[in-house]
Parts: sequence; C-alpha cells; structure tokens
Amino acid sequence: MIVKIIFILIILACSIVPNFFIKKTILNINSKSDLSILFLSDLHTRISKYNATKILKAADEVDIVLLGGDTLDRKFNGSSVINMLYSIEKPIYYVLGNHEVGRDDLIEKLDEIAKRLKYVELKDLAIYGVDDPLYDTAWTVPIVKDKNKYNILVSHRPEYLDKYKDYDLALTGHAHGGQVRLPIIGGLFAPHQGFFPKYTKGMYKNTFVSTGATTKIQLIVPRIFNRPEYVIINLKNS
Repeated sequence: MIVKIIFILIILACSIVPNFFIKKTILNINSKSDLSILFLSDLHTRISKYNATKILKAADEVDIVLLGGDTLDRKFNGSSVINMLYSIEKPIYYVLGNHEVGRDDLIEKLDEIAKRLKYVELKDLAIYGVDDPLYDTAWTVPIVKDKNKYNILVSHRPEYLDKYKDYDLALTGHAHGGQVRLPIIGGLFAPHQGFFPKYTKGMYKNTFVSTGATTKIQLIVPRIFNRPEYVIINLKNS
C-alpha cells in the first residue's frame, strides 16, 4: 500500500509541479513588417519571482509588449504583476479581460504603465485591440482600416475567432489551456466554452490562443500537463 501511495504521489508531482514554471513559446511569422512582440495573457495579478524573471528577460529582447486581458484579477490584489510591468522599459499595450470588471483601482495603476489598446501603427503593421464583451453589450470587432498593412487583433476571447477572420493574426487567451490537459482529448474546461472546449492552446486558423501566464488555481484544480507560457512573436518581412 505504501508503495502504491508513493507511486501516486510521484505521478501527481510530475504532472503538477512543472506547471508552476513558465515556458517560452515562439511564433515566427512572415509579414509586411519586421517587429518582435512579447504577448502575455491571463497574468491574474500574481506572478512568481522565477516566472517574472523569465518574462523580464524576454521583454528586454523584443520591441513591444501586448497584454491580452486578465492582467488583473477580480478577487486578488497582489502587486507582483504590477511591479513586474513597472520594470519593463518597452512600450506596453493592453486590452481588458473579464476579470478586470470592477477593478478600476487596479486599472488605474495599469494605466500608469501601459496604454489601453484601440489602434496603433508601427511601421507597416497595424495593431487593434478590443476589450472583453462584458464591457460592452454592443460588442463588435474593429473593422480593418487598411488591408495593405499586416493587421493584428488583440482580443481576450478565443471562442469568437470567426469574427477575427479579416485579420492576419489574432492573439487571445482566456481559456487557460483548458486548465487540465488530457492526452489526445486536450483541454478539460475553459471559461465560456465549458467542458472539452474547442479552442484552448495554439493556432486555430489565424487565431493564436495562449495558455496564459498564470499558475492561478481555477475551479479548485491546479494546472495539469499544462504549463503557463509567454509568447515571442517574430514578424519577418521576407
């Protein structure tokens, strides 16, 4: 019996412990612009010192930083994420996720560090942002102004990817990778998609879904087989 318990504990440790340590995901994309981007989603106010160090190092090596929503959290007031963002010297742009609703106190701090993303032009690149639908009952995706540019959309919700079809690239989060990832099946649960969600991790058509950068417990379940990530996007004019 003791041997079985030890074996189970080892399996649990191997499936859970690595998921507290962030990994780097790289997207190399042909575009009309040469630019490097650090994309972060779902930080949820808290970040470990180890993970923050990794993110800060990555930020030093890119041109801009994009935050895909839920940078803050509706329940927690931790300062680790805000402190980390203060240390980033590159331009930071953000959109709001569902967890920022009612957190005007923290949004005020975020506004001191970053710019709320609506539209910005950088070289031959256009980046649009749209906040979570909870902020607007008439929620719509911005119309692409110039299709001759490489157009990127930052939106918190992956499940609306059909509305992002006019963009060259859409960056999303929110799904937390499905929180628990099962072999073959994939993610177990995602907010607003429910059990066995369709969009949890990676690229779907033109839409990239980040697993998020938080290790926050969701539904009383830790991440399993599902490491948090920061995403480096290398746009190359080839």
